[in-house]
Amino acid sequence: MQRRQFLAATGLTLLGGTTGCVGQLSSPLAPTSDEPIAVDETWNQPGGGPGHAYAASGSGPGAAIESRWRFSDGDSHFEPMAIADDTVFAASDSTVVALDASRGTERWRAAVDSNDDWLAVGPDHLFFSDGWIEREPETASVTPYPESSPHQDRFVLLKDLFVYLTDDAVVAGRPGADEARWRRPLDRPHSLCGVADQMIVVATETGLAGLSLSDGSQQWLREDLWSEVSFVDVAGADERVYATTWTRDATVFALDAASGETAWTYEPPTQVWLTADSNHVVLGGLPDVEPMNRVDVLDAAGDRQWVVPTDSNDTTVHVPVLADGVVYAAHVADCFAYDLASGEKLWSLSPDGLLSSDLYPLGQPLVAGDGLFLEQDGAVYGFGPA
Repeated sequence: MQRRQFLAATGLTLLGGTTGCVGQLSSPLAPTSDEPIAVDETWNQPGGGPGHAYAASGSGPGAAIESRWRFSDGDSHFEPMAIADDTVFAASDSTVVALDASRGTERWRAAVDSNDDWLAVGPDHLFFSDGWIEREPETASVTPYPESSPHQDRFVLLKDLFVYLTDDAVVAGRPGADEARWRRPLDRPHSLCGVADQMIVVATETGLAGLSLSDGSQQWLREDLWSEVSFVDVAGADERVYATTWTRDATVFALDAASGETAWTYEPPTQVWLTADSNHVVLGGLPDVEPMNRVDVLDAAGDRQWVVPTDSNDTTVHVPVLADGVVYAAHVADCFAYDLASGEKLWSLSPDGLLSSDLYPLGQPLVAGDGLFLEQDGAVYGFGPA
């Protein structure tokens, strides 16, 4: 399920000022293991990393782009993708394939009876919304999660430790373990992200909570940022966490991840996606919401650096991706690249004929190495620098 499917129309009332109050909460629950948490942020997953910030470690195609390959087997409708170790993993409702990221050739495939809402890849396992499999199986039986089945924004992968949300709790576990590493009850959680200093930040209907990654203990809580909402988008980058509610009078909040204190706020024209790295926050519009057929870029202090229209009648259906000084923004049937420093448009895929059709919507773009990867109408495309 894509994040836009959670969207619902709600009102928003801001409670308190920009600093608000921060509470220190509750004693920790005992973890099931004293094993330290190994954090490897290079593993690709929904959201482009543990922070769900869509800031890629690769360089991407950059200022000029060309088509490298297209993959389709004629039967499967591949949609969710993840990338690791120069391999593109793509899934349908019955099959998962591994493709060489440089050439698009098939390395292996497996029959998998799984929900194809999203896909993540760890060092030894592939993760789906309803469970996981080993990375190179011939046939695969999906092992379910300890509790429930998480949606894309309710899942964080740190190597083979996964953290996800149920309807009333945050759960951490490992593949092969019979029990969860830890479980933290939480009222109406919506989304989460991983940030620096071994912290998981969880958004709820009424605020944000900072939890320790090692045992789930609650470090801080903010319930003065908004009244009850239907969904909250969060992203983490370095020692900051960014959050915004999906309402027409939305506000973007930048908080210190360790303390929960507000650093700054910003009011966009309407609902937005969040992309972030250590120096920038990139905002892209949600579908069917005007006037966000544009991209906004803020600096680390929350000051707007530039805003550009997208030259498209379509709003940004997916989260913009930030990589090596370039913003990649996908729309219904096109993908644009902008220079991060100036806002100059570098290229657009559709006018150059690099996509076979503009009749089908694009999937979420992914960047790894010098490549850009897109899904359209069940086929997977690989692009590189011209």
